[in-house]
Amino acid sequence: MLASWNDCFPHWRHSVGLPEKWHEILGPAPRDEEELSFAQRVEALPKIELHVHAEAAVGEEFYDRLNALAGLYPPSLMPAKRAPFASFRDFINAWIDNSKLICHESEFEQLVFEFARDRASQNIVYSEAHVSPSDFSYIRERFPLGVEPFSLQTLLSAYARGARRAADAFPHIYVRFLVDALWIATPEEYERVLEALESVLGTPEAQDLRGGRFFVGVGLGGPESTERVAAIIPFLEGARKLGLGVDIHSGEMTSAEEHRRSIEALKPDRVGHGIRGAAEGFLFEGHITTCPLSNLLTGAHSGAFSTHAVARMAERGCAFSIGSDDPLLFRNTLTLEYVALRRVFGWDETFIHMTQAHAKKSAFDPEAVERAFRMSTSHRR
Repeated sequence: MLASWNDCFPHWRHSVGLPEKWHEILGPAPRDEEELSFAQRVEALPKIELHVHAEAAVGEEFYDRLNALAGLYPPSLMPAKRAPFASFRDFINAWIDNSKLICHESEFEQLVFEFARDRASQNIVYSEAHVSPSDFSYIRERFPLGVEPFSLQTLLSAYARGARRAADAFPHIYVRFLVDALWIATPEEYERVLEALESVLGTPEAQDLRGGRFFVGVGLGGPESTERVAAIIPFLEGARKLGLGVDIHSGEMTSAEEHRRSIEALKPDRVGHGIRGAAEGFLFEGHITTCPLSNLLTGAHSGAFSTHAVARMAERGCAFSIGSDDPLLFRNTLTLEYVALRRVFGWDETFIHMTQAHAKKSAFDPEAVERAFRMSTSHRR
């Protein structure tokens, strides 16, 4: 057997010692030299990713440092070591437990910087990263998590400062943010998110040196609740008035019918996951960002990997791309997503170029995408 994935790609900043549930798909190492060569080619390509959560896409050392200060978890019970999850609820609990470790404003800035550094190491030159300020503000107010809440304006400013620092350090890497509210938020909480965005969007710190916005869209995270769509519509309308795109999590754990109702009511520009619809006959007509390995580890997809709805998306000619979702918690990378799809479906570089082209067309800051790819070419020279 070849060396482990981490030995083959030592710049990956989190362990991808894959859980047993993955062994039938990827195993702990490339299965042969041909697969390793494919992975190396994918890694070397300049790439775009539209579905990744910044708070769960940094190296293990980021949360290890915070845990050393807080002393919340023994090393073996750190949230990043719990995959595969027994249920979607267990995954949410792991996310919440990770979030408890972030207690200071400067840590959000550092998180974004480390996220960008990780993108640079993997040649992911343009990312639209979901960020979840709601988890650190009104969710902390609502639930007794034992940590102090932040104002939303404080959080957005910290994310933006991190992005400006990262742009100075990695000028060929473009990071843009999708600000997730939550499916379970109240109308008052949605209004607070809009007010925070409006207060920050026009400020110099929320823009790169060329005047490009760091915040390009909003999303809805957490468990989908189709009963609440009426309360969500004003929030999305307000976001659109601010010039923001809409990319919602939908069709991950719900039925195809519930997914359809959400889409028809909310009319998003993009959908994250969308697998229940694709598997059961309803396909979103816009862009879908699907994350197959994530779906396997949360139980969103319970069958064999070969029956994942990504196959239906490809058969129907949908506009879709591949995301790593929460690589720290799922112990994957964007490269490994493509390797898994090649191993199971036989999809090669043609598939990569197709999905990357779909992602480029669906990005909320197309000018930044073009600059990122131009700069990546000169950077590699």
